[in-house]
Amino acid sequence: MSQLYELMPYIVMAVSALASTVAVYLAIVERDLIKAVLYSAIQSTFYALLFYLLMVPDIVLVYVPVSVGLLPAVFIFAIKKTEKYEEVAGIPKIASVIILVLVTVFTLIAGWLLVQSHAITFEIFPSADARALAKWFLNTTLASKEWWIRTFSAMSPEAVTAIVWDYRGLDTYFETSVMYLAIIGALAIARYFDIPKKEYKEESMGMSIIGKTATKILVPMIIVVAISIGLHGHLTPGGGFQGGVTAAVAVSLMIFIFSVYFAVRYFKIYTAILLRIIGLIGIALAATIAILIALATGYHGFIFQNQPKPIASQVGLPYEIGGNLISGTLLMFNTSEFLAVFMGFAILFLLLSIPEESVMEVIRGEIE
Repeated sequence: MSQLYELMPYIVMAVSALASTVAVYLAIVERDLIKAVLYSAIQSTFYALLFYLLMVPDIVLVYVPVSVGLLPAVFIFAIKKTEKYEEVAGIPKIASVIILVLVTVFTLIAGWLLVQSHAITFEIFPSADARALAKWFLNTTLASKEWWIRTFSAMSPEAVTAIVWDYRGLDTYFETSVMYLAIIGALAIARYFDIPKKEYKEESMGMSIIGKTATKILVPMIIVVAISIGLHGHLTPGGGFQGGVTAAVAVSLMIFIFSVYFAVRYFKIYTAILLRIIGLIGIALAATIAILIALATGYHGFIFQNQPKPIASQVGLPYEIGGNLISGTLLMFNTSEFLAVFMGFAILFLLLSIPEESVMEVIRGEIE
């Protein structure tokens, strides 16, 4: 019985892997594009379960809102503006069955080979014999008694956040820049388009009263959870990006369940742009505040510096205030990233929900 208990996580992982494979297959062969998006979301749900069992909660907190919530919403927006059914010949049923069987057999054989080669083991918890690099990261996330480790400490118990900012600051900066440029590009393309001013009528717009009532309950809960994920990113798995994409799910729900005319009551495009700019300024300040303090005081400092470094730089933000851990610049970065990501996705959803008639009027006006 105990052996079965130890194998249970791996049995669940195997079932999830097979189920996700089937969901991908169904998404590919389905001609009804809405159903295909649903199958894709199901596949993402099984993948999120796999990531959870593999003990990577930070990835789960990104994968669930993006792949299960936001990505299907973007696809549905696109389908709504084009066509619901794919006008191409489907794969013959016999060929579909053969492909599905072959993929399933391959998945089982690959899993068996991994077990036989000891690439994966039947240990529920990670081995205590961590690699030297992993030990270094684990020892330098939060302060240690040894002064030489304290010199390199990020003063954050959340190892992923500490690594992303203290060791991969440039990667984080350029990831933020990519999304920033994408938002700028979307705004440039849609600069002449606007959501028409139209009064929201609850009786004739949106979905059923059941969906609207459930959404009214869910949206505040989603926002609160998202804020918690963002503000506690230096303490627990999560962070600004995870919290921002979670909060963006609330905006997509409001547009889908009620209507875009209801959503613009609370999220106007220009207000969202302003709040996103504030978030981006906060990110830039978190990246440069140490070097700015250093320049003002005559000390040495570095860009993306978090904690003071006794050997190289004595400047930096405090790691705690009133006994509460803020991990230097990490809390500032997570808060700013939350605002920038949340408002960025809100802008994209509002732009995608501009009625096609309004877009066509602008295009016809330019042609004439």
